[in-house]
Amino acid sequence: PDAVPDLNSVADLMKRYESLNIEVVGHTDTRASEDYNLKLSENRARAAISYLTEKGVKESRLKIVYKGEADVIITGATTEAEHQMNRRVEFHIIK
Repeated sequence: PDAVPDLNSVADLMKRYESLNIEVVGHTDTRASEDYNLKLSENRARAAISYLTEKGVKESRLKIVYKGEADVIITGATTEAEHQMNRRVEFHIIK
């Protein structure tokens, strides 16, 4: 639910600019196994893509990338807040 405003903004932007393509990148924290985190990051990215397509964005304009725990923001996270910062979906504009 917290991501809905951001997802709506991405969907609106993509509808406004028809030539815009986006890379949707899923990330996790480091608390589970590497294999589990890779799958979890894929699920996060797919959930964002699913939401965007439900809002009318063509899936062909979205590229999925899932990195698991490979690109954490906070290395050595110990608090819940730090772990939450590592769990995210990023949107990158691609050509």
